[in-house]
Amino acid sequence: MERTRRILFRVLFIALILFIPLGALANDMDISLGRLAYPCRGAQTPVPCQNNFHKLIRDYSFAFSPKILAPAETLGYDGFYAGLEGALTPVDSGAAYMKEGTVIQGSSDAIIFIPALHIRKGLPWSIELGSSLNYMANSELVAMGAEVKWSLFEGFRKPKLGYLPDVAVRASVMRLLGSSDIDLTIVGLDASISRPFAVSGEVIFTPYLGYQFLWSFVYAESVVVGQRQNELLDQAVVGKDAVFQFKKETLYRHRPFVGFRFIWEHLTFTPEVSLGLGDNKVAVQPAFALGADF
Repeated sequence: MERTRRILFRVLFIALILFIPLGALANDMDISLGRLAYPCRGAQTPVPCQNNFHKLIRDYSFAFSPKILAPAETLGYDGFYAGLEGALTPVDSGAAYMKEGTVIQGSSDAIIFIPALHIRKGLPWSIELGSSLNYMANSELVAMGAEVKWSLFEGFRKPKLGYLPDVAVRASVMRLLGSSDIDLTIVGLDASISRPFAVSGEVIFTPYLGYQFLWSFVYAESVVVGQRQNELLDQAVVGKDAVFQFKKETLYRHRPFVGFRFIWEHLTFTPEVSLGLGDNKVAVQPAFALGADF
């Protein structure tokens, strides 16, 4: 038990070290809908701005989408997991919607990095609950996540049925915080299959794969438009063309994934790769998890 406490302390300590400097960075990747809507203020057909809003939210919602980073088996009725996780999402940093939709003047970051603190608790009847705190590097955006997983088949490890894999389904939700411009909720539903293998009697290697479907529900607040938005409040033109309202968006994404979990004593390391399919775009998203599983 003392060894387990030391492992957990080290994992959380590393997480805190990484989170503290990230929070001190400039906030170039924060969403700025006022700048994004600036070309369409007062326009009769603001289609280009709505399209750019759609593309910006498409990239941000996939970056924040609930990650898997675990095989189909659960932790067991008394199991617990705590770890540091991260995901990398490439974006088109030179695109107009990224330049205009973020605070930075010029190109945005080419890769969105989302580190997270994640905990999961096993329950009876092969059920598992989890929660996560997610942060977008170079921004003030934070997301809270929750999930529930049920393993339909697990525990077959003896000769006659030992070849059967674990199969699980999971429902998850992610809620974005830290932005006054948008209200974003992401819902995920996934199914996965996995099979553990012992390596040298000390390491357990568990490959897994599956599919996830994502819904992103986005509502944008009306924004004051302009390069000097505070000064626009004093202008007579404000009531006509200095306020812009984006339409609500609902996005759908298909997400196949594959990963490998390694366990040595209580330490776990899990690399994963997923594909975001849909909306005429394919996004490759590598992710990792380092934690304690006991």
